[in-house]
Amino acid sequence: PAIHDRLPFEDNVAIFEAARKKGLVAAGIVFGENQEINRLSQERAKLLLEAGATLFVVTSSMPASMALANEVNRMLLAFGDKAAIIVKDMPNEKALVDFHEATLKKVAAYILGPYAYDLGTKTVQEIIQKSPVDIIVGDALTEDDYPVNVTEALIAGAKMVMLSNYLAATDEAPGEVVFDEKGKMCKHYNGKLKNYVGSAANVLEKIKKNLQDDMRLVNAKNIEELWLSAEKIDRNTE
Repeated sequence: PAIHDRLPFEDNVAIFEAARKKGLVAAGIVFGENQEINRLSQERAKLLLEAGATLFVVTSSMPASMALANEVNRMLLAFGDKAAIIVKDMPNEKALVDFHEATLKKVAAYILGPYAYDLGTKTVQEIIQKSPVDIIVGDALTEDDYPVNVTEALIAGAKMVMLSNYLAATDEAPGEVVFDEKGKMCKHYNGKLKNYVGSAANVLEKIKKNLQDDMRLVNAKNIEELWLSAEKIDRNTE
C-alpha cells in the first residue's frame, strides 16, 4: 500500500513514519499542470525519501505526458538508487513505450488506468506481454465492495493488482466514518462516498477467497498455472 499525498507535509511524513514501522515503504506523489504544486510535490517526495520511503507511486492530471516525464526524471535524478518509481494511469501501449523512453527506461513498473478495461482483455494482454517492465492493473470496479476483477487482471498477465478502491473504505484508510443520505456508513475517497467495509484484513480475505475459487475452476494451483490456463483458453478461442 502507498500513503497518498493529499495531506499537509508534516502529517504526510508522520503518518508514513508510523506506517513504515508496520512494513509500509511506498508513498504516493501527485503532479499536475500547476508548476507550484509540482514544486511542492517534489519537496514532499524528498521529505518522504528521507523518512524512509523506497517506492513512490506517481499519478497525475496529465497522464503519460512529456511534462509528467520531466517531473519523474527530476525524481529519478534526486533519488539515485535509493527508491523506485511506479507511474499510474498508462492509457495504452504507445503511451507506455513513449513514456518509458522519455524517462530513460528507469521506471520500475506502470499501472494501467481503469479505462484500460475498455480496450478489451486481449489488448490488455498484449500490452502486458510487450511491456519492458512489470504492469500493474488498476481496480476498475469502483462501486463494488469486493472485487471480482482481480482474477481478470492476473489472467491478462499482470504481476500485481492495484486495490486502492477496495481498501479505501476500511478501518485502516484515512478519514472518519460518515453516513450518507440513506444512513449507510461510508468513507470519503476521491471526492466520492464508498460503503464502509470494516477491516482491511476482512477485505483481503474475501479477495483471497474469490481468487482461490476462480483458480479451482481452472485447476490452477498457483498464479503461474493461472497464467498458463489463460494462454490455453486464448489459443482455443482463436
